[in-house]
Amino acid sequence: MPQIPFFGTYATFTVADKTLVGTLLGADCIVGDELTAREEWKNGKRVVVISNKFGCDLGYIQNDFFIEQFSLTHARGWQTSLRLASLYFDQNPHPGTYGGEVVFLAFEQTVAESFIVFSQVIGQKLANGIRPTVDLSSHGVEQVIASQGQWVPNTRQAPLQKEGRIFLKSERSLNETLVALSRRRAPGCLIAGWGFIIFLILALLWVIHLITGIF
Repeated sequence: MPQIPFFGTYATFTVADKTLVGTLLGADCIVGDELTAREEWKNGKRVVVISNKFGCDLGYIQNDFFIEQFSLTHARGWQTSLRLASLYFDQNPHPGTYGGEVVFLAFEQTVAESFIVFSQVIGQKLANGIRPTVDLSSHGVEQVIASQGQWVPNTRQAPLQKEGRIFLKSERSLNETLVALSRRRAPGCLIAGWGFIIFLILALLWVIHLITGIF
C-alpha cells in the first residue's frame, strides 16, 4: 500500500510560564492562528516548543508519539502547518495550569498547494468554533486534492474534557475577528466590521432615546 502523503492530528500543549496569561488571553493568540514549532530539550526530555506568529513561546508538547511524528515529517522534508485550536485552564492539581490544543498538519511537497488551502480552511473552521477531524484516510486525502483544499470532513474532534478544566478560548470573538482582519489589511472587511459595530452603537443609542428621551 502506498504511503499517504499527509499526517494530521490534534495535540495538547502545556504553558510553563504563567506570566504569559496576558498574551494567551490577548489578541496575539487567536483561535485558528497559524503557529510555529521547534524541537528542544527540556529537563533532559525532548519536547516540541509552540510559538505564536510573533515569535513568543507559548508552551510545549511532550507527547512522545507527536514528537516522533513531528521529527519524522521534517526528516522527510514535508511541509507542516500548526494552528491554535483552544486555550484552557486546569484547576487541578492546585494551583492550576494553563494549556491548549493545536492542529498539526504535515504533507508532501507534491500536494502542498492543496493542503496549504486545506490548512487555511481548517483555521477558518476553528475560528468559528468548529473542530473538524484531521486524521484523514487515503480517501480523505484524495478528496482534499480533488477539491483543491476546500473539502473538509463532516466528522468532528471533541475537545479534551477533564474535571476542573475551563476553556478560555475555543473560537474567535467579534473583536478577535476584527483584529485578524486588520492583520491582513483588508480595508473592505474592516470597513464592514467597523460599520457593523457603529450600527450596533447607534441602535443602542436609539433604544436609550426611546426609553429615556435623551439624545
